[in-house]
Amino acid sequence: MNPNSSCIDRINLLPDWYVREELRRRSLRRQILLAVIMAVGMIVLRSTQSHELSEKSLYHAELRQQITDAQEKVTEMVKLQQEREQLNHQYRIYRELAQPVTFSQITGTIASHLPETICLRELSASVKEERIEIKPPADEKRKRNSRVVALKTKPVIQTRPIVAIQIEGSAPSNVDVANLVGKLASNRLFQNVKMIHSEQGKIGNAITRDFRIMMEVRLDRTYVPMAREEVAHVD
Repeated sequence: MNPNSSCIDRINLLPDWYVREELRRRSLRRQILLAVIMAVGMIVLRSTQSHELSEKSLYHAELRQQITDAQEKVTEMVKLQQEREQLNHQYRIYRELAQPVTFSQITGTIASHLPETICLRELSASVKEERIEIKPPADEKRKRNSRVVALKTKPVIQTRPIVAIQIEGSAPSNVDVANLVGKLASNRLFQNVKMIHSEQGKIGNAITRDFRIMMEVRLDRTYVPMAREEVAHVD
């Protein structure tokens, strides 16, 4: 082996301009490779961002649809509440105008208490208003200047509608009339049941007792019908 070969290998026989050109080409190749890598990265990043944007757009559209559905439900609920309030208002008006007990129920209840021995000749009814006095609560006492002063309140006068009923008929005896009055008075539909008069009468050759009974039916109460009576009791 030639001892001078190592020295020859270390000798640079290339001119300087070639070395500089080679270094420039290598640097250019590295820059191009780096630019390609950056371009590919930007393309991948843009694709990822586009996909995420598309997903977010779909999610945003779903949220807007949910908001729209919720607003429609709220609007429908408001409409239903308004209709409910209107129906409640109409029902209150109906309750105020409607009579809680009908005339047929009243006459049916009277007929259910009539024995076969009593004959009615006349039954009349009229609606009127009854004035009632509502007593205030017990007088309150208040201390004023180290003295106890009683606070007096005036009674309140109110009116309530009632049906005034009058029946006239004939019965075999006063006992039958008294029993009829007792049955009518025991029914909670009627109040202030009174026998106005009872006098001797005559039907053909039979001696009878002609009577007249008056009673009242309040219209500010709720009546509950039962199976065997038109109006049985009051709530």
